Amino acid sequence: MIQHKFKEISRSDIDDQVWNRIVEKCADGKPYAYTWYLDALTQGKWKALVIGDYETIIPLPYHRKYLYQTRVYQPFLSQYFGPLGSVGDAGIYTGIVKYISQQFPNSHLMLPNIEGISNLVKKVELRSSQTVNISRDIDSIRAGYGKNRRREIRQNSSDMEIEMHTDIDRFLDDYRTTTYPETKPILKQWTMFKRLLAVCQQQNILQIISVRKDQELLTTAVCLTTPTRVISLIGVTSELGRTLSANAVRLDAIINKFCGKKLIFDFFGSSLPGVRKFNLQFGAVEENYLMINT
Repeated sequence: MIQHKFKEISRSDIDDQVWNRIVEKCADGKPYAYTWYLDALTQGKWKALVIGDYETIIPLPYHRKYLYQTRVYQPFLSQYFGPLGSVGDAGIYTGIVKYISQQFPNSHLMLPNIEGISNLVKKVELRSSQTVNISRDIDSIRAGYGKNRRREIRQNSSDMEIEMHTDIDRFLDDYRTTTYPETKPILKQWTMFKRLLAVCQQQNILQIISVRKDQELLTTAVCLTTPTRVISLIGVTSELGRTLSANAVRLDAIINKFCGKKLIFDFFGSSLPGVRKFNLQFGAVEENYLMINT
């Protein structure tokens, strides 16, 4: 197996243009590894692990648990970052895991679903996300929905008002005041959340959808739209919205808006059984990845 030489590069020494070109080319439409996305998530507290002259890259967000220990972690509102670039050799993956385990013990990070990693770390957890190819027309896509999902949308959507907008302040107010989920971990990272939404708006990838009935908000969510992917990033739903299957109506409306183009609709999770089952009812397929703990 080829032995790869890794080097760490601090955030201040990264060539943003070179880095972001690799992300644009290799990340399959996922924005999480762009420098501006990482900066918003971490306030610039990330470094890079690189092979050669940016031949292979992977970002390493970090924080200090103790004065003497730096840990790599997977930030909220992101999925696995890579590695990106030239990754044809499986030894790159094992090399990255060994490096992180040795240099950053007690860390956790998402990686692609690659065999041979489990014996290198303390714990490996298989996780999944669901996606739908929406390059077809909407009737063809809906034909792949589960029977119950089609029925819910048909029965409830006719008297709902659907709005697409980019008003961050309105979304944040709606998010804080809407019932479900009862526990909102993002409230503990509110400044980061606002910073991320603002930079996504600046990059022109932010889309917000709201669903109402008789002017009452049922559900609202943030989507990220890249040239090849539409990502349902985060949302909230009222009790009435849950009763009226507003989440199903919302997701169907997003798919309807963007279908017919060469796009993947990405549910951004989930491994939770109930959410996973719900997403699969839209004709989704699963993309598996790993959460490693060193």
